[in-house]
Amino acid sequence: MTAALAAGLVALSCTVSAVLVRRDARTFAALLGVAAATLSLAAAASLLDAGVVAAALLVVVAAVVTPLALSAYPVPAWSDPATWLLAALGVACAAVAVASPRLDVDDTAGLVLVLGLVAAGWWRIERAGDPDRQLLLWQAFVVALAVLAPALAEFATNGTGLAVAATLGAAVVPPALAAGLLRRQREVRALVVPVVVGALAGAGYVGVLVTTWKVVRLTDVSVTDGGYALLGFLLALAVAPTTRALRGVVDEVLFGRRPDPLVAARRAAGAIGAAGDDLGAALDAVREALVLPSLVLRVGDEDVAGAGDDTWARTEEVPAGGDPPVVLRVGLRPAEARLGGADADVLRVVGPLLAQTVHAHRLAAELHASRGRVITAVEEERRRLRHDLHDGLGPRLSGMAFTTDAARNVLAGPGDGAPAAAAALLADVRAYAVAAVEEVRGLVAGLRPPALDELGLAGALRQHAADVRRHDGLPLTVTVDAGDLGEVPAATEVAAYRIAVEALTNVARHARATAALVDLDREADVLTLTVTDDDRTATDVGWTPGVGLTSMGQRAEALGGSLAAGPTPDGGRVHARIPTRNG
Repeated sequence: MTAALAAGLVALSCTVSAVLVRRDARTFAALLGVAAATLSLAAAASLLDAGVVAAALLVVVAAVVTPLALSAYPVPAWSDPATWLLAALGVACAAVAVASPRLDVDDTAGLVLVLGLVAAGWWRIERAGDPDRQLLLWQAFVVALAVLAPALAEFATNGTGLAVAATLGAAVVPPALAAGLLRRQREVRALVVPVVVGALAGAGYVGVLVTTWKVVRLTDVSVTDGGYALLGFLLALAVAPTTRALRGVVDEVLFGRRPDPLVAARRAAGAIGAAGDDLGAALDAVREALVLPSLVLRVGDEDVAGAGDDTWARTEEVPAGGDPPVVLRVGLRPAEARLGGADADVLRVVGPLLAQTVHAHRLAAELHASRGRVITAVEEERRRLRHDLHDGLGPRLSGMAFTTDAARNVLAGPGDGAPAAAAALLADVRAYAVAAVEEVRGLVAGLRPPALDELGLAGALRQHAADVRRHDGLPLTVTVDAGDLGEVPAATEVAAYRIAVEALTNVARHARATAALVDLDREADVLTLTVTDDDRTATDVGWTPGVGLTSMGQRAEALGGSLAAGPTPDGGRVHARIPTRNG
C-alpha cells in the first residue's frame, strides 16, 4: 500500500509537470508522461499484490525513463554520444536489477547508474552554452537535492524516514525542472553557492561532533553533557568565518576565478577608452572585467545604458559623480549581500570615466540639437527674405517698370497734355523707388541693424533704449553700462543686440518696472550681457518660456553660449554668456 501511494504521488507530479511544459519542451514532457503512465501501472500492480511486476516497472522508470528524461532537458541531446551511452547503461542496470534478487547487486547497479548520470550531466554542462547551461546547472542542483534528502533521512532517522524522503524528493524534481523551463532560470549561483557552502559547513560541524563522540566512546574518556555543549558552542563560533572562507572557494571552484581588482581596474579603464562613445560596450567591458551579473548606468532618474541581466540579481548603487549625478547600479554576484570593498574601489576608479563619457554624450547631443536649431533659423531667415523680396520688393520694382513704360508711351503719343501726363507717371515711379529703397533698408536692418555699424554695440543699445516705452505709454528709464568691449565679432554683436532688445521689450510689455539696466562686460573670450529691472513683484509664472525667451536662448546657444532668465528678489534678470572667439 505504501509503495502504491509513493508511485501514485510521483506519477501525479510527473503528469502535472508534463502538462505545464508541453509547449516549452515537448520531448521532456512526453518522457514525463511515459514515466507517469509507468508509475501508475506500478501503483496498480502493487495494489493487486503483483510485487514483482511493480518492482520491475519501478526499475524501468528509475534506470531507463528517468535518464532519458534528464537527457532531454531542456532540449534533447540525441546527437550526443553521452546520451546513448547513458541509455545503454540504464538498460543494462535495469536488466541486472530485474534479473538478480540480491540486494547488494541492486545497490551496485544503482551506484553505477548514479555515477553515469553525474558523468553525463558534467559532460553536457561543460559543452553547453547559455542559456541551456544555466538550465542544466539548475537541473543538477535540483537532482542533487533530491538525492541528498534520502541520505540525510537515512543518517538522521536510521532508515525510518528513508522512504518518505525518497518519495518527496522524486516528487519535487519534475515541478522544479518545469519551473526552471517556464521562468528560464538565469542565475543559479544565488542558490548553488549558499546550499553547497551550508552543506559543507554543516557536514564539517556534524562530522566533528560525531567524530568526537565516537572517539570518546572508544577511549572511555568521561565527558559530561557540559563538555559536549562547550564543544558545540566553540564549533558554532567557527561557523561564520568558515562559511565566509568557503563561499569564495566554492564560487571559484564551481564558476571560475574572479580577477584581481587592480587588474580588473586596468582592464576596465582600457576598455572604456577603447569603446569611445559607446556606453553599452564600455559598461559590458567593465562588467566582464569584474565578473558582475549586470551593470546599469543611471543619470538622474533615467537609465541611459546597461549590460548584463539583473532580473535575478540583487543590486547596489555606486555614485560616479558628474552633474547631473551619475550612478552605477551594480548587480551583485550570487551569495553576496553587498558589494565587496575591492569591487567598490574599482567602480569608484572607473565611475568618473563613465561619467565623463556620459557628459561627452550629453554635450554631443546638445551640440547636435543646437546645430539643428541654427540650420532651422537660417532656413527660416531665408524663407522670410524670399517672401519679403517676392511679395514686397518684387511688385514695387515691377510697378516701376510698368509705369516707366507707360510714361514712355505717353511721351511718344500726340497731344499737348503728354508732358504733364508723363510727369505724373514719373512721380509715381519716384514714389515706387522711394518705397523700394525703404523696403531694402528694412531687409538690411533685418539682417544686421545698421546702428551696430554706425554706433557700435553699446551705442546701438543706447539709441534703442531711448525709444523704449512701458505698456502704459510712459517712458522706461534704461541705463546701458558697458566697459571696454574691444573688437567684438559680428555674430556675437548681433546676438547680444537681439537678446538685449528682446529682453527690454519683455520688460516694457510684461513687467511692472520703472527702470532697467543693461550691463555689458567682456571677460577673456566671453561677452557677458545682463539685463535687470526693478519689478520686485515678478514670479516664476510670468517667466514661462515663450517665443521671446526661446529665441534669446537659441541665439546664445547657436554661438556656443548660454542664457538664464528668471525673477530675483530685486527684480527680473536675463543673463547671457556669448563666446567672442572667431571661427
